[in-house]
Amino acid sequence: MAAEKNLAILMKGIDVWNKWRKENPYIRPDFSEADLRDANLDGANLGGADLRDANLSGAALSKANLSGANLGGANLSGANLSGANLSGAN
Repeated sequence: MAAEKNLAILMKGIDVWNKWRKENPYIRPDFSEADLRDANLDGANLGGADLRDANLSGAALSKANLSGANLGGANLSGANLSGANLSGAN
């Protein structure tokens, strides 16, 4: 189940989220089972995040960093992954 703290920070906006990630590089964000459909996550640093079974349908993930993320069972239908970094993602 997604960590509420992670979701709360992410919902403050991508700039706030990316700043928090830079300040907390060793924390692996937990968004498992999160409902992020239609979310604007363009440019978000989601590297190494746990996105198992998350609903990312219709999400804007252009230029997002998803390297090393666990996307097992995630719904990515209709998501925009243009320019996203998926290296090492599951």
